[in-house]
Amino acid sequence: MAYNWAEMGRWLRFGVVQGALVLVVGVAVWANTSRVDAKVALTAASLLVGVLLALFGQTYQTGADPWQLFFIWALLILPWVYIVRFELLWLLWLGLLNAALGLYFHTWGGVMNVWFASSEAVFGWLFMLNTIALAVWEWGGKRRNWHVSPWSLRIVALGSGVSITLLMMTYVVDTTPSIASVLVVYPLWLIALYGVYRRWRSDVLLIAGGCVSAISVVTLLLARLLLWEGAWQEGEFNDDRYCGIGDGRRGRRVAEATTPRGFPMTRDADDLKARLSQAGIIINEPTTPVPLGTPWFVRLLQAFSGWLAALFLLGFIAMGMVFLVESPVASLTIGLVMISAAFGLFRKAQSDLLEHLGLAISFAGQLLIAWALAAFWEAFAYPFWSLLGWSLFGLQCALALVMPSQAHRSFSAFAACVALYMALVANAMGPVASGMALLALTALWSNEFRWPTRINHVQAWGYGFWWACWPFRD
Repeated sequence: MAYNWAEMGRWLRFGVVQGALVLVVGVAVWANTSRVDAKVALTAASLLVGVLLALFGQTYQTGADPWQLFFIWALLILPWVYIVRFELLWLLWLGLLNAALGLYFHTWGGVMNVWFASSEAVFGWLFMLNTIALAVWEWGGKRRNWHVSPWSLRIVALGSGVSITLLMMTYVVDTTPSIASVLVVYPLWLIALYGVYRRWRSDVLLIAGGCVSAISVVTLLLARLLLWEGAWQEGEFNDDRYCGIGDGRRGRRVAEATTPRGFPMTRDADDLKARLSQAGIIINEPTTPVPLGTPWFVRLLQAFSGWLAALFLLGFIAMGMVFLVESPVASLTIGLVMISAAFGLFRKAQSDLLEHLGLAISFAGQLLIAWALAAFWEAFAYPFWSLLGWSLFGLQCALALVMPSQAHRSFSAFAACVALYMALVANAMGPVASGMALLALTALWSNEFRWPTRINHVQAWGYGFWWACWPFRD
């Protein structure tokens, strides 16, 4: 079909698209609109409307702006969206409006070139659009008993949060007067986000997203004050370089403080226990409390904070030690120190924040060592890439063995395969690398349970070799 599309005439192309459109609409009409197959059929029909509009514009070269395609597309499918009331179709329709609005600002720069005519104002309009949609969906779910799943609300909330965060970060960078109102709107949005999803409807994921937004804005503000404007003093370095770590811990505390701890189920459980005891039924309770696991989005927040803190920490260090990087010996020394520091962090890590902070520091140290090795081997007559590849292969093998981190072991195993491939390619033996990686992977998986005390290590190495087999499989 795709091969013969270019050979088709315009009428045949229109016939194919329109025939498919009529077919899926017929399926939706034949089925009841409340059934899943009707909803899926109308969703497919909505997509085909966009295909038909794109084909019409391509065939007749209408010269319409791209935003008009998405806006007309959204208008044409609005009756289907209202009739079927399918969440996926509502999200598609809202996405079309977002695309139309963004492309309109890209073309014209503002509404009638008057209201919010700056290029940054598009974030404000996107924020208003998605916030209104989120408020309507929340109101409909609470007051009108609309069937609204949490994942769709979170997607709409993501559009609202990303827009206002980008607008605030734009103001921090550029202080554009036309968007100064964000200084009032952004704190109100954070307060409303916490109030609604802490008191009205508990959703820890959205509160964690608000924490990520606040951390990003505050960190960018500190970067502007300390790095770009040069306003920091010598004594402020040690206090502010850990701002990302402090923000990450505060965000974690806010998110964990809002995590439900069993209310109101705890009260119901106590009442049930009391009634069972009165009836003479003995309840055997566990002697040790069940540990509460950290939600995945709180762990994601900690990982993000760890990488953010590491980036700024390494940036501050680079500002003071950039002259040392010019020396291969100094680069090698600093790289080894950073890897040793990462090793210590991994040994003491009790959270994802320190785990990912150690990963970032270790990766930076490995880059410095690779830079020093490249400068050292450049003076030798033997093929440069072969020497560098074998050196990095030995380094990654050592790290894969000694680093007390599952993620780092997997990365080092993968990087060792890449370095081995680089060394073998320099000696015209590139295809051997994939076979050796596959052989190592097979040997590990075949003997996984022979070392029960190191089964986690074996699995981490196996994942690294498995990833390495993909880019070298050809």
